[in-house]
Order: sequence, then C-alpha cells, then structure tokens
Amino acid sequence: MNPSPLRLFLIGLAACLTLGASDAFASKRVGRARIGRELTHALDAAKATAAQRKQVEGVVEEVERRAEAMMNGKADIDTLIDIFAQERIDDHAVEAIKTRREASTHKLADALTQAFCEVHDALTQAQRQQVVDYARGKAEGKNMRSFKAKLMTGLVSAQIEDTLDQLVATDEERKVAHAARDEVLAAVTELQAHQESTVARLSSLFNSDKVDKAALEGFQKEREADLHALTNVIQHAVVSLHDALSPAHRQKLVEIVRARRAHHVPHAPDPEEGF
Repeated sequence: MNPSPLRLFLIGLAACLTLGASDAFASKRVGRARIGRELTHALDAAKATAAQRKQVEGVVEEVERRAEAMMNGKADIDTLIDIFAQERIDDHAVEAIKTRREASTHKLADALTQAFCEVHDALTQAQRQQVVDYARGKAEGKNMRSFKAKLMTGLVSAQIEDTLDQLVATDEERKVAHAARDEVLAAVTELQAHQESTVARLSSLFNSDKVDKAALEGFQKEREADLHALTNVIQHAVVSLHDALSPAHRQKLVEIVRARRAHHVPHAPDPEEGF
C-alpha cells in the first residue's frame, strides 16, 4: 500500500525515527515519484486551487533539495565498513560520523518543521480536515502493520543466518549475532509501536487553526532523541559483533557486505510512477 498523504504533510518529522529515513528524502527515483503521486492525491482530496498546489509543491521540492544537499549516507556506510574491518574500532571516527549525521538530521528536521507550518498555512481549515480524513481512510490497520513487522523480522533473520552460514560462524559468534539482531529489532519495534500516536499528534497540530509551534518543536526534539537512542543501540550491537568475530570471520563478513553493496539492484519502480 502506498504511503498516506500524511507522510507528506505530517510525518516528515517522524523520518528521524530511523537511521536511513533522512536519506529517503534524497535522490531516490522511486521514492520521490511516489511522494509526487501522493502529493497529487492529497491536494485532490483537499480540492486545492492551482495557486495552493504550486505553493505546496514548492515547499516539498525545497525539502527534497535540502535533503539531497545534506545527506551522504552511502559514503558514511562505506567508511563505517572500513572502520569495522580494522582490528579495533576507531571510536573517534565513529563519533565524528554520528555527530555529522545528527547535525544534518537536525537541519533537515528544522526544514520539515518549517514545511509543516507552510503547508498548514497554505490550506484552509476545511481543506486540512479533508487531507486528514483522506489519510485516515488509507491508513493501514494494526493487522497489516503487524504482518509487515513480522515480515521484516523474518527477512532480517534469514539474511543474518545465511551470512553466518557463509562465515561458518562458531556457536559463540552466532549467539552474539543473534543478541545484536534482537537488540536492534526490539529498539526499532518500540519506535514503530508509537506510530499511531505520532500520527494522532501531528494530525491534531495540522488540523488546528494555528500551529502550536512550541508543541511542534517539542515533537521534533523527541524524535531527534529517539534517533540518537536508536543510533546508540545499533552502535552497541555492531561493536559487540565486531569484538565477537575472529579476525578471519570479520574480514570475510566485510567482503560479503561489500559484494552485496556492489551488486545491489535497486527496487523495480512502481508501474504507476511512469518509469
């Protein structure tokens, strides 16, 4: 199911919930085409005028432009792989990457907060209500969300097991890898569990006569804190795995990851997106 229009107008700030979400705003053809399509549907639901469409589309394009200029996720991942390959993890280098990415995420969150306010002000109260109602009509139920969460967990677990088999990992290495997996998945699941309340909070802010900027800024700070906490969980899991693997297995894991990245085939575009 396609993302709801609230992802455009309301849940942009919630992008800070996951490490890769900020980069999702960058130049990814399928994602940007889908955003454009959902933007059209949302404005159709609101019966937006030509002037309103132009204004809102300009706001979204500006956020995308800023995101492209800020994010450099691929280079950071390549650097982190190089760090993982070493005998000892360079904590200073890791912290430098974390600091840089969190600064970029903060700037992007600021841009999203501003965009939220601009889109709010571009529409009438009745139009904002129509957008919210339309989004609620398309929202996934708890059963579908649960199914997707289980699917994600299954896919992650299967890939990890395949990798451990390729490494011919020892029982102790498998134990640490499983613990690291569970630690990260639990943290992600915990954040996703708040999705419904997140939508409700942002919907209320979006539907009000005037945006409560203090409340919106508070929401932004909470999401950035969530991102920081999740980053720390992932860092702990990666360090644990690094220290548990033998040098030979660590190098083989790096080779596997690099090979997968080199041969990664982008997801096929949605036929509706015209590519």
